[in-house]
Amino acid sequence: MATYIGFLRAINLGATRKFPKAAIVAAVEGAGFTDVETYINTGNVRFGTTMRSRTRIEAALEEAFAADRGFDVPTIVFSQRELRAIADDAKRFADGHEGRHYVSLLKKAPTAAQVEAVEAAGAAGEVAKVGGRAVHLLLGENYHEAKLTNAVIEKHLGVATNRNLTVIEALADKWGGRPPGGGRTASSSSVLGRNRRVRIHAVAPCRHRRRSHGGAALAAAGFAAPSYGVEYDPRRPGNRVRLTVLGTTDLHGNVYNWDYYKNQEFDNHNSTTKPVSDAIGLARAATLIKAMRKERRGEPILTLDAGDTIQGTPLAYYYAKIDPIDGDTVHPMARAMNLVGYDAAALGNHEFNYGLPILRTFEYAYFPLRVNAVDPATKRPAFKPYLIKTFRVGRGRTLKVGVLGLTNPGIAIWDKANVEGDGVPRAGRAGEEVRAGDEEELAT
Repeated sequence: MATYIGFLRAINLGATRKFPKAAIVAAVEGAGFTDVETYINTGNVRFGTTMRSRTRIEAALEEAFAADRGFDVPTIVFSQRELRAIADDAKRFADGHEGRHYVSLLKKAPTAAQVEAVEAAGAAGEVAKVGGRAVHLLLGENYHEAKLTNAVIEKHLGVATNRNLTVIEALADKWGGRPPGGGRTASSSSVLGRNRRVRIHAVAPCRHRRRSHGGAALAAAGFAAPSYGVEYDPRRPGNRVRLTVLGTTDLHGNVYNWDYYKNQEFDNHNSTTKPVSDAIGLARAATLIKAMRKERRGEPILTLDAGDTIQGTPLAYYYAKIDPIDGDTVHPMARAMNLVGYDAAALGNHEFNYGLPILRTFEYAYFPLRVNAVDPATKRPAFKPYLIKTFRVGRGRTLKVGVLGLTNPGIAIWDKANVEGDGVPRAGRAGEEVRAGDEEELAT
């Protein structure tokens, strides 16, 4: 009995191509496969079989899906070893890349000529790297403006389906047949701060402690300089790097500066104590973020959110309770934050108001959540608790920044009805894992 992972193409993207997870499990089991499990709503399924022919496995699944749904569902199958290789290639290809990373999974292995053609198809600031039956798309910050898309890959290489790097790494950890984390190392950590209003923070230049081998690390960032065999002096010109952190918090379902209850632009001014109204909403923050990125173009910049994002307005309630994001619907806050180009977000207490299933679907919408919540069944993190961001800062040097998402343990009490059996916050272990990874990496 061998384990395989199947990726379904183009499901849950419209009203006519819905394929719920429970229906996928039933169809796969009905086709004679065993140990079936799905992951989020984008068509990812693990199963066991005695068959050894990938072509036969794909044909059996596609026949079962067509019979169940009434439409064709192209399916691309990988072994556990192949999935691990894709995740490992992702780390190698993305070294130093600062933008978005997506993976197009191919039904057929490309020829050398096809690889050359697709790797030459990249637009400005966009690169395609081929590894086996996977094409790694290294894009800019805004996925929806990308020219190098899965459609372009299919034009050159045939049937393909696209996943973001967050999903690929999660599946490799979950189903790749190796311990969670896959032995990957990490850099150091920083904690997402919590502010009660939307603010943009410009962080002062980082000073680096003197290290004899030319590298340095801070509590929030690890700075690796080339090893010249001389003592590293942070006072020398060019040996300081400015890292800018742009942070938002408590967006509470506000995409625009809009009062949903009054159905008009938000206005809380009064003639006596508040002559000028506050401004709310992600659209207003996006203007400031865009301006700061333009001002500091070429410098390392992180864009983070500290949570309380998907609760607080009728818009947020609608997509949690009336038309939940559990199929073809993408949460408008996830779509908007992806357009802005956030690097990561922590979870506030209000994210747990609707339970973990909504959060998992929100996470897939091209948006990496980082938080210290533990799955009680596996005793492993429900979400990856940290992010390592690597920046190239010139002269062959890199700056690695660890982002650790923390939320309040009180959630296990306040939202007990929503999270009981799903996951509870913890802090210490996550921070230890990031610090341990940093020490191992610097030693290597």
